[in-house]
Amino acid sequence: WRWVVKIPPPVQEASLELIMTDEDRLQAHEQIYHPVVYSLDHLLSVAYDKYVEGRSHLGVLHETVVFDSWDETAVDTLFSRYCRCCWRRSGMVKRKFAYMQMDVELLPMAVATSNPVEAGNVAPPKSRLSFGSALAEPTRTVKILIGAQRYWNLLFLGCACTTLLVLAIIGALAYFVVSIVNSST
Repeated sequence: WRWVVKIPPPVQEASLELIMTDEDRLQAHEQIYHPVVYSLDHLLSVAYDKYVEGRSHLGVLHETVVFDSWDETAVDTLFSRYCRCCWRRSGMVKRKFAYMQMDVELLPMAVATSNPVEAGNVAPPKSRLSFGSALAEPTRTVKILIGAQRYWNLLFLGCACTTLLVLAIIGALAYFVVSIVNSST
């Protein structure tokens, strides 16, 4: 996304509150992590000082925002609350943080008006889940919905069960063949 915000200098306090939500068409939009506040105070102060002194603007700042706190009750289960081994198995120990890459550019109004840009969605994510992609790629959809680790565990379990079933059928057929041969002699 691209946001264009006009801020009259000098300001005492300015910040962006970033919220990561789960926006799919399968469920309601849910907040995944607690909001992260990205402070613009110092950057605006430096950009204003550079503008007043007649120096060039700051340029594009490449930032990484880390979403590292979430609501514990959202991932709680009945067993994970009371049983330490279920808590460990539920993946809460291995829960990873989310990282968002962000470019910040602060421009004087004269420069911004000479090179205007449009605010809004620059390009939707290529890997976003939709009904069309869910139907076209069911394997990818299952991986997204249940997670890659659970997907591979279920695939392994399915292969193991199929192998055991085939071996049981072969064993039953062998038993019937042996019993028919023994009963005819």
